[in-house]
Amino acid sequence: TQSTWVIIGTLYRPGDAVSPTDFFTALNTVFNKLANLNCDVIINGDTNVNLLSNKPQKYEYISLLNSFGYIQLINAPTRVTPYTSSCIDHIFTNITSMATKSGTFAVKIGSSDHQPIFIQLHNYSSFFNTPTYKKVYDFSNYSRQAFIDEIGRQDTWTYTSDEVRA
Repeated sequence: TQSTWVIIGTLYRPGDAVSPTDFFTALNTVFNKLANLNCDVIINGDTNVNLLSNKPQKYEYISLLNSFGYIQLINAPTRVTPYTSSCIDHIFTNITSMATKSGTFAVKIGSSDHQPIFIQLHNYSSFFNTPTYKKVYDFSNYSRQAFIDEIGRQDTWTYTSDEVRA
């Protein structure tokens, strides 16, 4: 369904550093919070869940996405090495009626062995409101604490990894 606003997010699961079970539990918590907001969502990132495999975690992941009304749009290899290929970089969304194309770019970027992924939305100008202002951040004098303080003053919601695990 088309809501009046959209959340676009990115996530990363650092391989074996976070178990699939813990990752799925955290995702479930995030999806529940998003469901309460009743908004459109596009999330992309490197989940390190290989959709080209037949491992149980693949099916658990897809089941979790589907249970919240999301579909995964990337089905081609996103990480290619001389010996393996896997689909571990994903885009999932609940606004599939606007997704006209999605996929990977077969281009090498530096030393990365991941392919860039993309989603193309049609009629996006009527979907997104034109911002009334832009805020530019100057990171030449970056301060981690000042950044955290600034984010805390924004009219938005954030969750730390500890809150997501709770």
